[in-house]
Amino acid sequence: MRMLSCVFSFNRYHFLKNCVESWYEYFRCGDLLIVDDDSDQPEMLKYLDALEKRGTLVYRAKPPSLIASKNGGLNENMDYAISYAASHGYDYVFFIQDDNQFVWHDAKIMERVDDYFTRFPNLCMVQTLFIVGLPRAAGSLKEEVQLVEDGQCYSHYLAMRDIGIVKTALIQKHGFKYGLGIEFATHQWWRHKGYFSLLLKAPILCFIPYPDVVRERILTNDRKKPRAKYFIKPLDESQVDRLLQMELGDIPIWEDFCETWDWYCKKPYFWRSYADYYVHYYQRIYSRKYARSLKWGRRLIPNRVRRWISLICRD
Repeated sequence: MRMLSCVFSFNRYHFLKNCVESWYEYFRCGDLLIVDDDSDQPEMLKYLDALEKRGTLVYRAKPPSLIASKNGGLNENMDYAISYAASHGYDYVFFIQDDNQFVWHDAKIMERVDDYFTRFPNLCMVQTLFIVGLPRAAGSLKEEVQLVEDGQCYSHYLAMRDIGIVKTALIQKHGFKYGLGIEFATHQWWRHKGYFSLLLKAPILCFIPYPDVVRERILTNDRKKPRAKYFIKPLDESQVDRLLQMELGDIPIWEDFCETWDWYCKKPYFWRSYADYYVHYYQRIYSRKYARSLKWGRRLIPNRVRRWISLICRD
């Protein structure tokens, strides 16, 4: 069983380095392919050259080429990754974005993935991300994630997305192209054919939690550097044990396990279309956890503003 991990990136050196180095330390299963969308940052180009010297596979998309993608061609680059995997004999492809990070090592991840695809003929993707806390704040968590009968994994409402593990032969069998467009269109295509995705009961991957990265990549800021080796603190043994011993039906939430070096940012993305849930989310997370220790916050936020937020966000 061979797996090809593919990281997609464009001009985000610090994010890519964070992702790649965490892959080498906490995953390192199979081979790693960096699919770069014609970056031109000097430090990015230097890092890509260094990766090639380490033996990492690097593909630089420059039209005209096998695919005509440049500066935003994620879907076409994902198609390239599938074609590369199929032509080089890889059984599975692991799609990873540069703003993802591995936070712990699961020695049995390959066995789990192979077992899932064997037991579920209509499975099209194994998702490896922690669920972020916003759906819980919005009250829609049970609609998005449901426990599978065997109790070892969860089904996700998105049948296919741009982060997760897919079976190369299955994609080739259906002649599927990610160039169809947005993630939801991809999901509908597979759902219409009767397929679904599974979320690992113990995820291994999470988002980088910086507000400069906005949903749909509208705004990015590659100048952000991690406070330490990684943006996210890797899980320690006690956190991993707690994750593995979660009771059936408990959903692994990003904010319940992953910690950042910056106390103020516990949300991977700013979801602008859910502003009220977003405020509710932060109010519930921080008003209880940091109110006592951050006494200066009371002086910075006027009383009328704090009362207004409390009225909106109260349970």
